[in-house]
Amino acid sequence: MPAHGRRVHREPARGRLLPRRRGSVLWAARLVGALGALGALGAILTLTAPLGAEEVAVPVAVQANLIAKVSAYDRNFAQRAGSLVVTLVIVHPDDSESERNAAQLRKELGRLDTIVGLPHAEQSVTFTSGSQLGKLVKARSASIVYVTTGFTRAELRSIGDALAGLSVLSVGALPGYVPNGVVLGFDLVSGKPKMLIDLTQAKRQSVAFSSEALKLMKVFE
Repeated sequence: MPAHGRRVHREPARGRLLPRRRGSVLWAARLVGALGALGALGAILTLTAPLGAEEVAVPVAVQANLIAKVSAYDRNFAQRAGSLVVTLVIVHPDDSESERNAAQLRKELGRLDTIVGLPHAEQSVTFTSGSQLGKLVKARSASIVYVTTGFTRAELRSIGDALAGLSVLSVGALPGYVPNGVVLGFDLVSGKPKMLIDLTQAKRQSVAFSSEALKLMKVFE
């Protein structure tokens, strides 16, 4: 007999499975459910978080000059532009930096006499939806769409989907825009500007850069 008040631990008989504790099973199930919910929430936040938190890697003045120069290597650009190169500068309504970015680009493009030998005009447009932007591109015969800072991945993808099937070059202010629905972007590599291109999106928008230009770019497919 054990001493009074002393607990004795008895091992289970050999070959006998210990019964599962219901509380532990429920706790594990709840943990799995919670982790799944967090994963889903993370995916939503990833799509809705603005990439505008990312800094503009290449100065806007340099971006403007690169846009003007690289456009000459797009085999469809002259036909797209006609007699006037129209650039729509897309401003995010909830981001003050987006408006400053737009003003900078309009100013820097305005310094250029021509783009691909043609007169040009820059117009700021407040973003409402991808589908509405697609309609504006058609209505204003835009050759270039410049997406300023402050846009989320979901918004960028809606822009990419809306511009698919149109002949227009989309350009992003931030390097992270390129694999998310924008054709062309800019980054700094070893302290030097590097152009980025999403070839799949380029094909969707009838943008066809020459092989010489592609050699100078980081290519996403």
